[in-house]
Amino acid sequence: MSFLLLAILHARATWTGLVYSGFSDWSGWAAGQMFFLGVLILLAVARRQWSWTARAMPWAAAALGLGLAAAGWGLRASGDTFRVFGTDAAQTPLRLLRSSLLAAADWSLLLDLILAAAAVALSLADLRRHYEPLARKRALAAAAAGAAMLFAGAWRAPRDTRLESPLLAILRSESESPPRLGPEREADLRSLRYGSLALTDELSRELAARRQSLVMRKYRPNIVLIILESVGSAQLRPLGRLDPRFTPALFDLSRHGVLFPSVYAPFPGTVRSHVSVMTGGGLITWGSEYKELSRRYLGPTLPGELKKRGYRAAFFSAARLDGENSDGFYAALPFDREFLPESLDVDEWKRLELNSWGIDERGAAKRALAWTRASPRPFLLVFNTVATHHPYAVPNGMAPYRRGGDAKSRYESALHFTDSVVGDLAKALGSDGRGNTLLIVLGDHGEAFGDLHPGNFKENIRSFVLLADLSKKLRPLTADYPAGNGQILPTVLEAVDGRAQAGSLFDARGRIQYFFKNTHPTQLGLRDGQWKFIGPMLDPAQAELYRLDRDPFEKDNLASTHPLMVRDYRRLASQWFIDTQNEFVSRLEGFQYEGGAALTAGELGTPGPKRLMFGWMGPDDKFVPSPSGKVPARAKIAAFTKDVPYPNGRLLRYCWRAPDGSRREFTLFHSGEWSDVYAFPQARFAMTPGRWSLRILDGSRALVGGELTVLP
Repeated sequence: MSFLLLAILHARATWTGLVYSGFSDWSGWAAGQMFFLGVLILLAVARRQWSWTARAMPWAAAALGLGLAAAGWGLRASGDTFRVFGTDAAQTPLRLLRSSLLAAADWSLLLDLILAAAAVALSLADLRRHYEPLARKRALAAAAAGAAMLFAGAWRAPRDTRLESPLLAILRSESESPPRLGPEREADLRSLRYGSLALTDELSRELAARRQSLVMRKYRPNIVLIILESVGSAQLRPLGRLDPRFTPALFDLSRHGVLFPSVYAPFPGTVRSHVSVMTGGGLITWGSEYKELSRRYLGPTLPGELKKRGYRAAFFSAARLDGENSDGFYAALPFDREFLPESLDVDEWKRLELNSWGIDERGAAKRALAWTRASPRPFLLVFNTVATHHPYAVPNGMAPYRRGGDAKSRYESALHFTDSVVGDLAKALGSDGRGNTLLIVLGDHGEAFGDLHPGNFKENIRSFVLLADLSKKLRPLTADYPAGNGQILPTVLEAVDGRAQAGSLFDARGRIQYFFKNTHPTQLGLRDGQWKFIGPMLDPAQAELYRLDRDPFEKDNLASTHPLMVRDYRRLASQWFIDTQNEFVSRLEGFQYEGGAALTAGELGTPGPKRLMFGWMGPDDKFVPSPSGKVPARAKIAAFTKDVPYPNGRLLRYCWRAPDGSRREFTLFHSGEWSDVYAFPQARFAMTPGRWSLRILDGSRALVGGELTVLP
């Protein structure tokens, strides 16, 4: 009976994913159920055959029951499966997640916990019963049937990862490796390939006129950049236009501003989107926010460029940033003043707390305005909001815009509140005599509520920029063409320097916009004029291709009828993915490539280890590279390789030569999921002081090699 309850829990944990997918892949969902039934059959056989497994069964039931309840809970709360454990988001502290988790604590969670508790209770009751072991042939037949169901269910991967078994999601949660590229490279990744820019002559003239109005200003303007959390173009303009009742302040600003409603974020998440905005398009792709953002970025940044021009710069955030190293990134930027909610004392935090993600935006705005009033010269103010982050909240005592406890109603009420804060900021700046101010509002990314593609490349990627003139000298305009949020930096410099800048939002030339998501399966995508491509990084057979001018809701996948376009788009997106990462880390202070140098496009065309570096594991169990090749004998010595993974993994030979000339050898399996591989020779033999050498071989073919000196 306990196994039946676990099977019901498993079905419930994946049912939300089936609903999100529009019941489009019943066979994929059924494969996940088959896999789990195979697991239960093997557990049942083990319980009958061995007494120790029977005693352990309540623990197994508790682990499975609670895990499945958590899986369903997490999927309903965020749309993510356990695959998220393979990303930087898995390290988000629980203190930040608290409000989101509590908001998802619904009746479904209570029912799941009751089912899990019942499964454990029945397993405990079974301990009092005596079961005769199955006959050998029957046990083998049952085990074979369970194993067959397990492997068959695991082999059939669903089209949408939200349908797979949570157990498989955990097993497959490793971060994926960079794409494999052929030796050919594209010198120009941005020019349109198959698409075109549908700008009328009239719109081109109007854009040029607004651009001229900006660059001909007599005095350098103040710049206020407001970043709305989780607000995309579809959420801001649900009916295709700004609603004066829903977002009255933004509607009013648009009457003296230019709205760009198709500005793409390169990633459906906050930190990487902020990095792109602040650096003019710089981005971490297959790296780690915790690793790369721990170093100062030395390339052009928005505050850095304006400070060179005599501006003061400040960053005020209503959102806590002590997750995914966002606080580390902003701390390294050259702001004169920075305010984060986590810097408040306990009493002030309790007074201003909105939820675990941040504080009442009005409290942060009040501090920001006080700073602007004390500024004797032009300033840059970056203001970051939080109310529209899940679980979507308004301050206590404020009447919600939309009645109802569902997620979309809460979200609309939160956005309506944030709009009022933006309006109050704009009004206060104007009344303070700061009319010579450009106010730029953008969404860092959208909020998909589980709709459309896994990764939600429509709602979560397509955002907007509204550039408003508080002096009310800019005539209204909507310019709807694909752009990127990295274009904000040249747009600001254009207004500040009084001359046109290549790459500005007003420089309406056709450019390919790229984006990706890194929750398994990693997907790459691009927008090439009217064409939109999406494809899994490690599965060339799967791709989506839409012509948006004829199919705006992305219903008709044209990938099968345009194979050459799909091939070219995949190659372009893959090269962008690699080149963007390499360019970003080349501008990080003191950054060293593991293995000494970045991988080249030619190396990415064939699998296997490409770089070898020796070092040791530090006290925090992180790899400490030794560029000199000298390592202490008492340390946990490691041989690190940067791999282009083998499609199905490969068993490689590690051949060592000791200081006395003797040989040592062991094998290590390099998984198809790994690009970073660590080998620990001291687990196989002692490493005496002296010079050691290592060659890594595939059969008899040498792949990489090197020498290290073990110090006494």
